Amino acid sequence: MATRAVSTIIGTLFFVMIASMLIVLMIRALYIYGELASKLTSSMAQREDFSSDIRVAVIYSVEKPVLASSIVSVEVLQGSSSNTDPSLLDFRDERCIEVEAESVGGGGGGEGEVELIKNGNFSEGLSYWNYSGSRPWRITYVNGDPAAYYWYLGKSDTASIWQEFAVDSAVASASLSFSYISSTWGFPTRFRLTVSILRDGSVVWSKRINLLENPEGNPRYDVSTALSAPGSYTLRFTIEMQSSSFAAFTFILDNVSLIARFPVAPATPGAAYVALVRISAAGAGLGVNGTLTLRFNNTAILKVFVWAGDRWRLYEEDIGLPGQWFNTTLSEDSLLQAYSTVPFLMELDYLALTVESLTNATLVLTNKGGGEAQVYAAWLRNSTWEQRISRYMIILPGESATLQFNTTLTPGCRYEVRVVTATRVISEIVNP
Repeated sequence: MATRAVSTIIGTLFFVMIASMLIVLMIRALYIYGELASKLTSSMAQREDFSSDIRVAVIYSVEKPVLASSIVSVEVLQGSSSNTDPSLLDFRDERCIEVEAESVGGGGGGEGEVELIKNGNFSEGLSYWNYSGSRPWRITYVNGDPAAYYWYLGKSDTASIWQEFAVDSAVASASLSFSYISSTWGFPTRFRLTVSILRDGSVVWSKRINLLENPEGNPRYDVSTALSAPGSYTLRFTIEMQSSSFAAFTFILDNVSLIARFPVAPATPGAAYVALVRISAAGAGLGVNGTLTLRFNNTAILKVFVWAGDRWRLYEEDIGLPGQWFNTTLSEDSLLQAYSTVPFLMELDYLALTVESLTNATLVLTNKGGGEAQVYAAWLRNSTWEQRISRYMIILPGESATLQFNTTLTPGCRYEVRVVTATRVISEIVNP
């Protein structure tokens, strides 16, 4: 009996020990499982935080300094200047464009005139002109003055001479004038001159002259409506020659002038002397920023106007003291209006310019998070085109990486950028 009791006690103790060990193992397993689950959840949350801190920037343009003479035109609308060569603005060397103010009797205002055609009297040969025909255009002389000349011997020919020019803002009025002399020999059936103005390749104004009935003349036309909008223009002269048998045709063109009158800001009432200068770099890249260094020999008030698309807007106003250089800010198309109660000279010395131009699109990826971020690929696309870069990168916290696409973006077009990371896809819209 005693032996059986001892065995029972030992068995019970052994069972309790085994059960206790199993309970401890189960508790330990549950603890380890909970700890691993907690770490995994924390890791996933932390990883998501890292990916959400990738910042995407798109660089598609670059600003570069340029010389004023490479893109700028200078026009004196009121006052006088012996030299408006933009190269005088390339360096700060006191080689200046000097503008002498003109005396005004009243409150000023009105219109400023600009000649849009270069070398209209052909004193520089055929410079600035383009031409076509079965024979080349040449220079001849009429009463000692140069003129453009074309001749043809045959049955049928068409020849043209033209010049391109730009209008940066709406004109108040414009007039076209030229002189011509023509002659024929034989039995021509058609000898006709067509004068036309084209904007961006489309005819916006034209006039036809029958040279058989009007062999010479000095016509003048109002072409204000043709230049009603800014744009790229072409003035073209085309002669058509036809004959039933061999005939000779000659045509001489000279004194071509296209005067545009632009609205200008009125002078302040009481101003006795005024100077008005237009400095334009329109069409140079995406944008132009300029700083002009100038001075006056007498005290004068300077107002700077910038073209706002449909009007001139006052941008800056300064008082220039005698002999003191100062700076003023210019845009792509600016008017400088200076006035005073006494005569003055305005000296324009140096124009520092930067031009924003397109460059290949570059993605800049910056990790703003607290841990590393993994990037696998990036897309750049619009509605009709896309380009992909597949590249695995690890970006550490606070660091940046770049991806360059071999393309430039088109201004006014909508683009989408997509960046694939280890945790998500980042999408950004770009409107250059």
